Amino acid sequence: MLEAFWGLSGKPFDKSIKPDQLFMSNAVKELLSRLDYLKQHRGLMLITGQPGTGKTTVLRTFISQLSELSYKSFYVPLATVNVLDFYRQLNQKLGGEKYHYKAQLFESIQYHIKDLVSNTKKIPVIIFDEAHLLKNENFTELQILLNFNMDSTDPALVILAGQPHLADRLMRPILKSFYQRIILKYQL
Repeated sequence: MLEAFWGLSGKPFDKSIKPDQLFMSNAVKELLSRLDYLKQHRGLMLITGQPGTGKTTVLRTFISQLSELSYKSFYVPLATVNVLDFYRQLNQKLGGEKYHYKAQLFESIQYHIKDLVSNTKKIPVIIFDEAHLLKNENFTELQILLNFNMDSTDPALVILAGQPHLADRLMRPILKSFYQRIILKYQL
């Protein structure tokens, strides 16, 4: 009824909106511009915003614009896991074998990220959605996982998307060293 009254071709604000139909507000343009910067420099980015502001929708748009020849994206929405399940989940997304020990999972994750970059010439884009639900320990583990070549290179694009209180939480002393590694931050 709404569509007929306003002469719309579909539901407005539908969460399955196609990237080419996204309203390009100044905020969306700015976020896409920062994501483009991340593409060029790699590293860790934090995107925050209230529920329903379009964080995931913009990320879908960003992913849809990436060349499949140069990038491989991994979407990790399950944030309410312990450390071992965090490792297992990421390892499984990257195509790693099943392992039971954290050290094996760590090696497998780093191997698969390096392999994507070196052998298949694809840059991994790892998106952790609902990141405000991650446990503090998982941020610490992510910091360690992203330590490549004695912390001198960033082979992947890693994006954390979550609600605004995530930024406040990451600034607390216990997570300060993780927070300082975030090269881009944006509140949508």
